Amino acid sequence: MKKIYITIFFALIAFLQGCSPSAKVDPYQDWSAPAIFVQAEDNLMDNKYEQAIAGYQSLENQYPFGDYTEQAQLSLIYANFRADQLPAALSAADRFIRLHPRHPHVDYAYYMRGMIKSNESISTTSRVLPIDLTLRDPSNWQAAYTYYMEMLNRFPNSRYAPDARQRLIALRNNLAQYEINVAEYYMGRKAYLAAALRAHVVLKDFPQTPQHVDALAIMVRAYNGLGLTDLAEKSYKVLELNDPERAREALEEDDESGDSLPILPFKI
Repeated sequence: MKKIYITIFFALIAFLQGCSPSAKVDPYQDWSAPAIFVQAEDNLMDNKYEQAIAGYQSLENQYPFGDYTEQAQLSLIYANFRADQLPAALSAADRFIRLHPRHPHVDYAYYMRGMIKSNESISTTSRVLPIDLTLRDPSNWQAAYTYYMEMLNRFPNSRYAPDARQRLIALRNNLAQYEINVAEYYMGRKAYLAAALRAHVVLKDFPQTPQHVDALAIMVRAYNGLGLTDLAEKSYKVLELNDPERAREALEEDDESGDSLPILPFKI
């Protein structure tokens, strides 16, 4: 008998909670799928992103299957992105890819994953102040680069492919500059081997970026600091072929460093 009373008690609590004014009510309850979709799209066009998100989610909850639901799942990616809810946007994109791998517009979900990760590198502060983002953790850029490459490999003729390729160029430059910044940091601490290794990453992984000249200049200075004159000379000759003026600047930078080692122990 005691168990029966306990069961009735908890059932009553659940009932009262459901009837309480604080219970969240779906404003789209019992609307048709087209009506919910149109209203959500209107909210999205009016930049009412929170209301749009609520509409798309309601549509999916009430009508789990159908063309409107699939379109709502795609629009949900963009709505979360514009609302600056980037983790939710990425989750929506991943979910769409998982649920609809052969959808005619699945390329959009792949493309948006790159956009989302790129924007995760941009903090609220950096949108206002002139902060050099290449001095910060590049993991989001690396993820964005991977996502764009996956999208282009799967959908080379996608309508989003041209923009993705342009964004890849910018990402490559940013990633290369990050490696240069780290290499310069090591040079300042006279950690020449670490600096040379970072510069080598730029030449190997980002060979066609503007930073490859800076990488060669760092290698000249780093190898010279290590006393590896043969490698320093080879790096200098390659640098001189690519940019004679930058080659001279590399020597001047070494001269200003005050190192006790010879600045240029090989013949030009």
